[in-house]
Amino acid sequence: MSRSPSARLPSRAWARLRRRALDRDDWRCTACGSPVGLEVHHRRPVALAPALALSLANVETRCRDCHLDAHATDPERRAWRRLLAEG
Repeated sequence: MSRSPSARLPSRAWARLRRRALDRDDWRCTACGSPVGLEVHHRRPVALAPALALSLANVETRCRDCHLDAHATDPERRAWRRLLAEG
């Protein structure tokens, strides 16, 4: 089973960044405004931009549905997944 990119980040550093992003975004999805089922999304994938992995500017709060939508429509993520599949 593969692990998410954020699972590979140092857990304490990720927890601090996640909390800062949620606080900055008022604990609401930046796409739809929902306060339910919040997750923190990397705008640039960790695998493609490791230097930005723990950058507050590279993350945003998303509800589960909007987070899934972001992954489904992000061309960089689709290309990254394709490269991993070809691996």
